[in-house]
Amino acid sequence: VGVFVERRCGNHRECYMKRPWMRYLLPQAVTFTGILFGLLSITWAPRHPYASGVAILVACACDLMDGRVARWTKSQSAFGLQMDSLADIINCGVAPAFLVHCWSLHGRMLGRFDLYLLVAFFFVACAAGRLARFNVDADKNLLQDSVSQNKNSTEFSGIPTPVGAMLLCSIVMAHYETGLSFLKSVEFMGPYVFLIALLMISTIPFRSFKQFRTRFGQFLFFGSIIGGFTTLALGGPGGSVLLCLLLTYVLSALVKRMLSIIHPS
Repeated sequence: VGVFVERRCGNHRECYMKRPWMRYLLPQAVTFTGILFGLLSITWAPRHPYASGVAILVACACDLMDGRVARWTKSQSAFGLQMDSLADIINCGVAPAFLVHCWSLHGRMLGRFDLYLLVAFFFVACAAGRLARFNVDADKNLLQDSVSQNKNSTEFSGIPTPVGAMLLCSIVMAHYETGLSFLKSVEFMGPYVFLIALLMISTIPFRSFKQFRTRFGQFLFFGSIIGGFTTLALGGPGGSVLLCLLLTYVLSALVKRMLSIIHPS
C-alpha cells in the first residue's frame, strides 16, 4: 500500500505519497466505483426504481470525489480526465435516462419501437455533448496552476451532467417519498427531461462546485451532501430534500441570467 509522508518546506507543510503509483490508483478506484453503481442502477431500474435512484446518487458522489482525490494526490492527468467523462456517460447519461424510461416514459409504441425512448435518447445525447464540451475546455487548463486559469473557472457553462442526472433520479425518489402521482405522469416527465437536457447543453452560467468564494459556502455544499445521504440512511425523504436543493440551484442561476439580460451591467 502507499504511504503518506509529511514534508515541511519552510512554513509550508505538504503531504505526498511515497509510492507514486498509488497516487494514480486512488482517483481511478473512485471512478470505477462510480461505474459499478451506474451499472447497478441500470440493472435495478426495471424492478427497483428507488434503489436505482440511490445508486445514481452514489455514482454522482464518486464523480464529485474522484477529481478532488486527484488534486489532493497531485495525480491529475489526461487519462483521468477522459476516464471520468467515459464514466459520466454511463452514470449520468445512460443510467438516469434508462431509469426514467422504465419508470415513466414508456408505452407509446410504433410497431416494436417505443417512441418515448427518443426522449431518453435526447437526454443521453445532450449529456454526451455536454461532456465533450467540458473536455475541450478542461484540456486547455489541464495540469495548470489555479492562478493561471481563466476568471470564469468558478462557473460552469450549462448544468453539469451529474446535476442533470440527480435532477432525474431525485424526482423518481421524491415520487415514492411524497406520493405525488403527477411526478410520474408522462405529461410532466416528458417536458421535464427535455428541459434538463437542454439546460446541460446551454451556455447559461451555473456556479461551479469545484471552487467556493467562502468557507461557509464550502461547508454548506458538503454539509448538504452528507446531510442528504444521512437522511437516506435513516429512512428519511432524502430524494425530496435533494430535489429541492437542486431546483434552488438551477432556478437561482436562471433568475440571475434573466436579471442580467433585463438589466445589463
